Amino acid sequence: MLLVDNMLLIASSEGLMMADYSAQQLIFKTIEHRIDEAFTLDNGNTKKLLLDDAGVLLLGTVSGLYSLPWESVKRAHRGDGVVKDSKLIIPERNIWEMKAQNRDLVWIGSDIGLLQLVRKDSTWQAFYVLEPSTGDVALSRSDVRSIALTFDNNLWIGSYFNGALFWSPSSFNFKTVQNQGNKKPLSDNVIWSIYEDDDQTLWIGTDNGLTHYDPVSADSQFYMVADGIPEPYSIHTIVNVMPAPDQEKLLLSTYSGMVLFDKRSGDYKQLNFGLSGEEADFVGGSAFGPDGDLYFFANHFYRYNFASETLTRLDTLEEQITFNLVMNFIGVNPLNAEEMLLATYDGLWSFNVTTQQARQLHRLPERLVNTELWPDVVNLDGHVLWVGYPGYGLVGLDATTYEERYHFGRDALGQAVVLFDLLEDDDGYFWFSSLNGIHRFSSTELTFTQYEYGRELSIAEFNQGANAKLQDGRMVFGSPKGLVFFEPHKLNQLKQSQLLSDESRQMVITGIQLSSRDLNLPRQNLANTNLKLSHDDYGLTIEFSSLLYHQDRDAQYRYVLSKGKQILSEDITKDTRVILPSLAAGDYRFEVMPVSQARERTLLPASLTIHMSYPPFGSPLAYTLYALAVVGLLGAYLVSRHLQLLRLKQAQQQVKLFGNAFRHTSDWVVIFDESHLPVAANPAFEKTFGISDKERLDRQLYRVYQQVPKLEAQLSGHLKLLSEDAVWKGEERIQTPDGRQYDVLIDINRMTGEKGGEDTHYLVVISNITEQKNAERKLVKIANFDNLTGLVNRSLLLDRLEHAIDSAAAHNHTVAVLFVDLDRFKGINDSLGHDYGDKLLRVIANRMLNQASKSDTVARLGGDEFVIVMEEVESESAVSSFVSQLIESIETPISLGKEVLRVSCSVGISFFPDDATDPAELLKQADVAMYTAKKNTLSAFIYYTKEMNER
Repeated sequence: MLLVDNMLLIASSEGLMMADYSAQQLIFKTIEHRIDEAFTLDNGNTKKLLLDDAGVLLLGTVSGLYSLPWESVKRAHRGDGVVKDSKLIIPERNIWEMKAQNRDLVWIGSDIGLLQLVRKDSTWQAFYVLEPSTGDVALSRSDVRSIALTFDNNLWIGSYFNGALFWSPSSFNFKTVQNQGNKKPLSDNVIWSIYEDDDQTLWIGTDNGLTHYDPVSADSQFYMVADGIPEPYSIHTIVNVMPAPDQEKLLLSTYSGMVLFDKRSGDYKQLNFGLSGEEADFVGGSAFGPDGDLYFFANHFYRYNFASETLTRLDTLEEQITFNLVMNFIGVNPLNAEEMLLATYDGLWSFNVTTQQARQLHRLPERLVNTELWPDVVNLDGHVLWVGYPGYGLVGLDATTYEERYHFGRDALGQAVVLFDLLEDDDGYFWFSSLNGIHRFSSTELTFTQYEYGRELSIAEFNQGANAKLQDGRMVFGSPKGLVFFEPHKLNQLKQSQLLSDESRQMVITGIQLSSRDLNLPRQNLANTNLKLSHDDYGLTIEFSSLLYHQDRDAQYRYVLSKGKQILSEDITKDTRVILPSLAAGDYRFEVMPVSQARERTLLPASLTIHMSYPPFGSPLAYTLYALAVVGLLGAYLVSRHLQLLRLKQAQQQVKLFGNAFRHTSDWVVIFDESHLPVAANPAFEKTFGISDKERLDRQLYRVYQQVPKLEAQLSGHLKLLSEDAVWKGEERIQTPDGRQYDVLIDINRMTGEKGGEDTHYLVVISNITEQKNAERKLVKIANFDNLTGLVNRSLLLDRLEHAIDSAAAHNHTVAVLFVDLDRFKGINDSLGHDYGDKLLRVIANRMLNQASKSDTVARLGGDEFVIVMEEVESESAVSSFVSQLIESIETPISLGKEVLRVSCSVGISFFPDDATDPAELLKQADVAMYTAKKNTLSAFIYYTKEMNER
């Protein structure tokens, strides 16, 4: 239905009906829109009407979309009812919905999906856009039944069976290249590395082979591809592609070492750099230094010169940085051309290749050291060195002092805190990927723009290290499902135009409710409302929203309730509603705003004012009248009598409320008299202890005491200790007659009446705190035990080791500390995924527990490091025998799913009191011995000697 120029139009199944709305009686006339085509029931069944700014009426039918000049429609109404210049824009389609985004763009919902109607040269042209789907799954019906436009011109699409779907036209700005069906531009969809050659073609390292891809022609060539699924730790999984010193070759970092690849012939060979075959397979973390040498590590740190083919072991670096903490070489420090940057589990380090000196530039907080967090990439912007930490966020360091100036963590980034890469575009913006899409960061405004799955992207998560800025200014990111290309400059322009056209947006107050009555407020934005409440209103609930659909999951809000200049309540919440139980009389202001504004769109606070009226006899005017009434005796008497009645009513209400509270409270309440006999109990107490209100309480409680003898002392044992008006509180674990155990908080109050001890009673309130105590026990377990394996963690290990040392010193016993480190675990974790790694660690932990005795302590320090403490050791040979059995148990193959895995371990052993008397020092000596065992051979154990520290 449409009302234009006092003309009423109705789209009906019988055609377009039109009437003069100004007439006293509506007389409808059928307007014929079909010209030079067969009349059918479908093209005569009209459904939707839309009048554009150019004076053209768009008419949707069951079979086609027509354009009718509005002036011609009015002439047809005055004449023969035929619009002679009507045009069929979209034939045959069933038109369900029409929404105009602007004067030149209309979105059409049809039986085949979403259509786009664009005005070009004063003529409407239709384009097919998409049919609704959920990810890779097509829906059973393609109909788009309804369309809703958001403030930023994104679309909510109503499907036939599957509810509302969100879609953003910005997705046209992202191009996805992936294997689908018979179309296979990539050797594998899982992308690990991207390198652009001088001819603007791409060399792409994947989970299975190397792809040479031409973005212009979309032609591909595959190399080093395995038949079927590649074996774990094979050269077919390429995690890094780098240019070699020889421009005709590439350096490929694989799961089985480094490979030199000839771009012309496609031939390749594995580089051992003069290392043993097994050590060469573990070469990783490579990057070229400022001297042109390749820096990497295997069993040690190395530097390789391709011109002289010489390998240098960097012992000085290994002396300054703990080898087991290093993840990889990042590259040359952009602030010092003589330094290489290293990523470690405790932060960011630099290594001067000239002076051979290392220093730590940034350190993670102590609580995060050794917790699988390390820097991924750095990029310099003016006086700030930006460092990306997957899982920790984005850190900005001062370019002169390296002090931390900025940190954007989970509060600002949400799920994007697991960020990868940091590429700078030609406009000065930084781009990074994450497990939740692609993001733009403005280092000048310190704001983030998010492009996410389900909105602009068809891919949810991306891979670390898989990225490149192309020579034409575009960027490409790799994911487990292919490549995503986009033009940063185009997206920057679109975002800038949106920001210029968008008005400042405000938080929205979506609802206001009372528990005492229905307010009947309209369903609209209630911000700036002046809310007037009665004195007896209570339970005020205020609901609000940012209306930013894609940011709601991470949003936090700050609300402030003030009265004049006094702030009465202020808090930060993730909930989108605030409940105010009661308000005293007066004028209040409620304001709510988002906490984090690290986005390009700033939201203004939403507020409302609340006027709470005074009670009829509590307003300032009433008190003035009371004061005047005191002048007359009669007035004073009436006021006094009124106040007495009011107090009596309040007292009666209080007695009634206290009685209701006694009956309905969830706490168990029992009252004893001065003889310590029970005289009353609330229903909660009776239900818990199986007591009936139809029989004397003292007799029933006596029978309960016989069933649970300890209960009498717990309930009434403290009564005789209480003096007048004294209070006793304590925690107990009680048992009820049905055998259930409860953790309770017992609160006993001695109440003395006006006649002294003759009217003494004892109020015993028992609160069930079983859930809180269970939660405390769980917290204790979380604080002292490893969440993955259930083993003792470092904190509890040191405590137990200290007790073991004290006991051994008192009884002249020996304590052995075994430091166990798994070999080859990182390769398994990287190749098969963290799920397999976690399952493997749990199996290894169970095997250690099975080998250990009940008096031994088995702990996990983190990653693949374990410690076993053996108390009352009889001899060194007994330890050797135990370690041999332990190694044999760990090396036994493990079957996980379709994979059969085998790991080995290195064990270092130290003794108390021979090697150290301090727990931390004893653990350190065992670590040193383990490290020596790892360097000598796999699956070995070594006892600590003082010479190890000297080396």
